[in-house]
Order: sequence, then structure tokens, then C-alpha cells
Amino acid sequence: MLAYLRLMRIPNVFTAMAEVLAAALFAAAFLGEEAALFPHWASLMLLMVASGMLYSAGMVLNDYFDFEQDLKSRPNRPLPLEEISLQQALIFGGGLLIGGVVLSAVVGFAFCDGLASWRLAVVAALLALLILLYDKTFKKTLWAPLFMGLCRMANVLLGVSLVADWQGPLAGFSPAEVVIASGMGIYVVGLTYLARQETEENTPSRLVVSSVVMLVGIAMWGVVPYLGIEYPLTVWEKGGNVGGKQMWPILLLFISLPVLRRLLVAWTAPNPGNIQLAVKQAIFSLLFYYASLALAFSGPIPAVCILSFFIPMLLLGRYVYST
Repeated sequence: MLAYLRLMRIPNVFTAMAEVLAAALFAAAFLGEEAALFPHWASLMLLMVASGMLYSAGMVLNDYFDFEQDLKSRPNRPLPLEEISLQQALIFGGGLLIGGVVLSAVVGFAFCDGLASWRLAVVAALLALLILLYDKTFKKTLWAPLFMGLCRMANVLLGVSLVADWQGPLAGFSPAEVVIASGMGIYVVGLTYLARQETEENTPSRLVVSSVVMLVGIAMWGVVPYLGIEYPLTVWEKGGNVGGKQMWPILLLFISLPVLRRLLVAWTAPNPGNIQLAVKQAIFSLLFYYASLALAFSGPIPAVCILSFFIPMLLLGRYVYST
């Protein structure tokens, strides 16, 4: 069991689940009535499981397609150690991938109406395709960061798709939902480009490019309150807190400070150790970004629920490497 958990890099799966939860709650804010968003909270829980399955499938298939390279550079991984055979890894990863798509489709047809019932299945299938393309074809190319960002963007749209609303102008999605998904995708593009430099030649210019791309993604989140859209469930409108809208970008800035600090250290000394610490901090901050999104648009209880994912992440991280 421990070998399979290592193959899945299980601590990281909670970031994908938190992403779906935050995205669904964000989309819910635009309808105003929570009861109209989730016919049953079980639908949200099942969709989070489906997202976790898709993410884990990507991790397993990553090791499957990298087996020959891992024999040389990562001999302590489960496949080179022969704790799990290649055939078992392929069956396991493929089963997770298909299971994630099927479970997403079941949630859509069971809990959503009209064309929206198809949206979960379509987005999940698109995410599965992007995962396969990244792992099998594009991971070792210059396009790898873009495909990783598209995977994260699709996962955000998966959470948004749970809301049974087909009125948005962009395939049923509102502009704000697309901005949030695109911002996270761009952040992950920069993060992936930064992570690729751990074993490559490091230059300050490449570090600056990856850092700027990450900051552009977060800046896109910061402009959401200024898109001219009503926010019936936002904290800044509850209780007449007129200054809350201005506090949203400030909150994002404070969350980004630890990431900026690690990036500055990496700029001054671009060695693999400092870059790895910057990458870990950027990944660690994902839950804080998702929690801030939930706090601003749904309130403190959902934000605390998202932050609670740190508990299993840290506990499992003691036994299972996440990189």
C-alpha cells in the first residue's frame, strides 16, 4: 500500500481536491442561493474524489512513461525498485484516469439538469486527455509547462462545472470563472517552468521569467472584483464592508510574500537547493490561495475546510515524498 501511495504522490492530491472545492464555491457565489447550486452536497464530495483520481492517474502514468529515465536518475521510486510492476502501474493509472472521468459524468447526469449535465463529463474527459498528452508526449518538450497549466485550468473548470448554470457566454462559463481558471493555469505554467530548472542550467533571466509568469497568474485573480459583476455572497458586501473589495488584492499579496521571498533567494543563488525550496513553497501556497478564494466569496467556514487539507498533507508527507 505504501508503494502505491508513493507512486500516486498522495500528499499532492489534496491540492487538486481543494481546487475543485474552491472553484465550485466561487461559481456558487454568482447565483446567490447556495441551495440552488448544489442539489446535494454529496455531488461536491464525489467531484472532489473524481478530481483526486484524475490527479493521481497523472502521477502514476508519469512514472510509467518515465521508467527508463527513473532507472538511472530516481532508482528509489516504486517502479525501479520493482515494488510495483510496469503492467500493474499501467492498469492502476489507467483505471484511475477512466474512473475519474466516469465518476465526473455520473455526478453530472445525477445532479445537474439540461446541457449542464454533459459539461462535467466533457471537462473531465478533456482533463484526462491533457494528462495523457503531458505524460506521454509533451513532458520533455518546451510545451510541458503550458500543458501542465492547462491541466490545472481544466481542474478549476471541473469544479465550476458543478454549478447547474448554462448562461455564461464562454461555453457556459462566466468571464470571472474563466479569469480565475486562467490565472491558476498561468501560475502553474510559471511554477512548472521553475521546477524544470532544478536539473537544468540555471540563469537569473530564466528565474525572472518563471517568477513573472507566476505573478501574472495571481494578478489575474486580483482583478476579479473589478470586472463589474455582482457578488451576492462576497465578504465585502456582507455587512456593508465597502473596503473589502480593496482588501482582496492585498490579501493575495500577503499570501504571495513567502513565495516571493523564496524566489528572491533563488535569484541571488540559483542553485538546485534554493530552486527546490521555491518550488515547494509555491506548491505549499496553493492551499492558501484556494482558501482565500473561499474566504472572499463564501465565508470563513469553507476557507477553514480547505486549510484543513494541510493536516493529511503534512501527516502523509512524513512517509510519502510529494516530488
